[in-house]
Amino acid sequence: MESDKPDLRHRKLDYQECWAKILLERYFPEEYSNLELSDRPDLLDKLHHIGIEVTNAVPEKEQRAISLASRIPYDQEKIKQKNLALLDKEDYKYTDYGLFHPSQSWSWNNRDRLDFSCTPYQLLFDIVRKKVALLNSKNYKNYPRYDLYVRSELFIMNDFLPDIIEELFAINVGARSYTMIYLLTLEDIVCFDMVQKTYRCVEIKGKLNDIGPLAMKMVEGAENDKT
Repeated sequence: MESDKPDLRHRKLDYQECWAKILLERYFPEEYSNLELSDRPDLLDKLHHIGIEVTNAVPEKEQRAISLASRIPYDQEKIKQKNLALLDKEDYKYTDYGLFHPSQSWSWNNRDRLDFSCTPYQLLFDIVRKKVALLNSKNYKNYPRYDLYVRSELFIMNDFLPDIIEELFAINVGARSYTMIYLLTLEDIVCFDMVQKTYRCVEIKGKLNDIGPLAMKMVEGAENDKT
């Protein structure tokens, strides 16, 4: 075998949706109770009548790099060296302490406002825009409230948050819209309240290491369930 790491494709349950379920129930127990995996929306809280959509704002190139890095500890030496070379070619550095990403640059279109079109945040806004369109499609189930969870590999400076929520507020428009948008970053869960137009940060740096194995256990449990 080239790797002992499980293949997450073609499974009954989606790993990222299981991951989001565990995270949301752990950090927001007053908001969510016993979330069920579903489809359109991805998670359901039947007690509070909330539907939650799960998505990610990670560029494809970065997803490939993260996938390669996650397999390296399990790979045979020859394959490991090949994957390390692929990461190095894309300016990613794999170490025992984690995956270091290429440097990013920023620009401002005036003294006060960040030009998001030149930053990784633009992908976040594009994803949210698509999810708002999906929320208002005919095939979406009706619930009194909808929330959105977005996984990212972003590092967000606090100074950017007022502009980010302004952009999200402008996008989150339709017959149906999201009440809360949760953005998972490298250090925090940023909770955007789209009704009150406020935000807060929940620190999670170094606190989520056990969620992956728990999510994998859910995925594998569904595969082993013969019913």
